[in-house]
Amino acid sequence: PYMIWPLGPLSSSVSKVFLHIGFGVDAYDAHHAILVPWLLLLFSALWCLARPRLGRWPAVTALLVVACYPRFWAECHNNIKDIPSAALLTATLALGMTAVERQAWRRLLLAGVVWGLALAAKPNGLFLPFIGLAWLVAELWRQRRAGRPLARWFWPLLLALPLVAVATMLAVWPLLWVDFPTQFLVYLKSLMSRGYTGEARWQLMPLINAVATMPLPVLLLVGVGLVSLVRQWRRRTWQPVHLLALAWLVIPVARVSLPGA
Repeated sequence: PYMIWPLGPLSSSVSKVFLHIGFGVDAYDAHHAILVPWLLLLFSALWCLARPRLGRWPAVTALLVVACYPRFWAECHNNIKDIPSAALLTATLALGMTAVERQAWRRLLLAGVVWGLALAAKPNGLFLPFIGLAWLVAELWRQRRAGRPLARWFWPLLLALPLVAVATMLAVWPLLWVDFPTQFLVYLKSLMSRGYTGEARWQLMPLINAVATMPLPVLLLVGVGLVSLVRQWRRRTWQPVHLLALAWLVIPVARVSLPGA
């Protein structure tokens, strides 16, 4: 039961009750119709993340690449687990980045809540700090060089963000309330056993599969982007968001390439 993350199925059940029982929509279609608002959240969050930091056309390109990616297109039809997870993780990054840039504590708190919902959709959210860490360090350094370092009162809120996320996850997952914290610790143990059941060596196939299944236009865009990033790094014109994009590209593949993964 610990592997049945509640948020996706719960939202799908609400959709089915509303559309099937309320309006007579086909049960299967009503069950998966919730993916439409999840996708709207995903694309809106991606736009809010990319548009102010990269510009209009890079943001449009990012939306088109995601929307037209074959595997993603297939998952959009029936995956009530990964699509909500992707939407909430993207929203967490967009909210958290804006909160740090503006030192807005309310937005930071909201980012923590959304992160907790993402953890209730799928534990991929556990890797979010690794994706955002390089951006955070670079952004804090940029703010310091600009003469407006992060306020001291903001640091405790930033460090408490994981606690907000865990509290939110627990709030929407009643199963973990039973015999707390025993059930919660059992869940964490199950994640560890699930994540380390592969071969005890580095694996190359995840990288090969990622490249082999990537559409040629996207592969070309990735190559152009990496070359551009290297040139900007040499010219010292790179931005913190470039590190986020690079980490977002590398870490998901690296995670399943680790020994035992």
